[in-house]
Amino acid sequence: MFVESVIIGIIIGVVQHGRLTNIGIKNIRGWYLIVAALLLSISPMFSINSPFFDDFGLYIYLFSLIVMFAVVLWNMDKKGFWIIAMGAGLNLFVMFLTGFKMPIYMEGLRIAGLDGMINGIESGQIINYVSMESLDSWSRFLGKLIVLPKPYPLAKVISIGDLLMSLGIVFYLRGEMVKKYRFSRSRMVTPRYKGR
Repeated sequence: MFVESVIIGIIIGVVQHGRLTNIGIKNIRGWYLIVAALLLSISPMFSINSPFFDDFGLYIYLFSLIVMFAVVLWNMDKKGFWIIAMGAGLNLFVMFLTGFKMPIYMEGLRIAGLDGMINGIESGQIINYVSMESLDSWSRFLGKLIVLPKPYPLAKVISIGDLLMSLGIVFYLRGEMVKKYRFSRSRMVTPRYKGR
């Protein structure tokens, strides 16, 4: 969903005469922590049958999510980041309630044609998901329940939190693109304000 939100945000920005050059990862405080956390979150996937990752892989994944959430909170002054924070907070909340794993609708995965992911979850190779059907708590409804099936090109199952984060990304990218700047003689970049 995040790939689509980036594309949608850029399209909206272009339609509103925004500038792609306004977008830069360095505009986000702690962007390097996001990169490190992303690499950390996928590391268990490349260490199957490793005793260390068998024992600690789930906690490594959870730690990476907490780091990314902290970076989001660090950038709350930016447009759209409060929506991203709400979505990320919901996802972390439900994971804390379900043994640090994200509930996912297994039948939804079948509908989406993601049989490989089903096999990975059932075999234990994908450690960060738990079958929603196996849970009795109301918290499962905050998990990945919304199915985007084929012929949608990026078929998947997403959560309410994922939807909110995607919406926040759209708002952020659109806001950055349409933001106007002017250069002073000292070449410092400052926002342009309308005169009276």
